[in-house]
Amino acid sequence: METSFKELRLKFEEFKTQNEIFSKNEELMKQTITSLQNDVLCASQRYEQIKSHAEEKLEMANIEIAKVRNNFDKELSAMKAKLLRKELDSQSLNQKIKALQEQINIKTKENEELATICDALVSKLEN
Repeated sequence: METSFKELRLKFEEFKTQNEIFSKNEELMKQTITSLQNDVLCASQRYEQIKSHAEEKLEMANIEIAKVRNNFDKELSAMKAKLLRKELDSQSLNQKIKALQEQINIKTKENEELATICDALVSKLEN
């Protein structure tokens, strides 16, 4: 009976030791969980800050893009208007050049006719 009691006592001591170890592990795990929950909370707050900052920057970038597009559209419209004006001026100048070339051709022909008439008159006067 004494052996049984000793064995029982040893088992009790083992269970007591294991229970203490489990209690220490439980406390350590509770501390770890608390620490990890704090880390998650900090990470969530940091995420929200970064998200807010990124949204701010994105909004600013979108505003800047809109300004650049607006300026580009204005400049493009102005350039198209200038190009149209230059094309119209070019067409007008081409028409003037053609008219002047026709006048030159007419004057050249008239000069040739007058030269022929003058030559004929000079030759009649000489004879």
